[in-house]
Amino acid sequence: MKRCLSTLVPVFNTNRMVEEYLKKCYLPSHHRFVALSADGSKPAAELSKWRRRVLQGWNRVKVEGIEAPTGEMMKVGVEFPVKVRVNLGGLSPNDVEVQLCHGLLDSMGEIATPQALALKPASANGDTTVLYAGSVPCRSSGQFGFSVRVLPKHASLPNLFEPALVTWG
Repeated sequence: MKRCLSTLVPVFNTNRMVEEYLKKCYLPSHHRFVALSADGSKPAAELSKWRRRVLQGWNRVKVEGIEAPTGEMMKVGVEFPVKVRVNLGGLSPNDVEVQLCHGLLDSMGEIATPQALALKPASANGDTTVLYAGSVPCRSSGQFGFSVRVLPKHASLPNLFEPALVTWG
């Protein structure tokens, strides 16, 4: 029993836990607080204004089309190109991140371990529609699946999921 405890204590102890909380939670929160409260909390007010604008326009964000060689046989080592047309509904390309969620499919047809690739704006088509493009390197064989999602993006957000808004294509 002593040997088991001597190997677990360095990994599972309150000192390690507090240090991990400090690095993953408390320090990032403190740095974010300092940044948002600078200049009389002007960054916080700007973030709040951005949130209201994005929330009001989010229901108009739509994935209008996806272009990809879905029926073709791909070989390991080549790139899988994807183009996505997104109607931003009045938002700007700086307000969103368009991602291709991709990976190998499991026996149920689900992406087993999805990875997200941020697509880049390639061109604007009209007032609200933007073409995004990117490519995924094919690193292994098997059935491959993907989906497209649009998330709000702002430098002051702690992560892309924090506003609880997503549009799937």
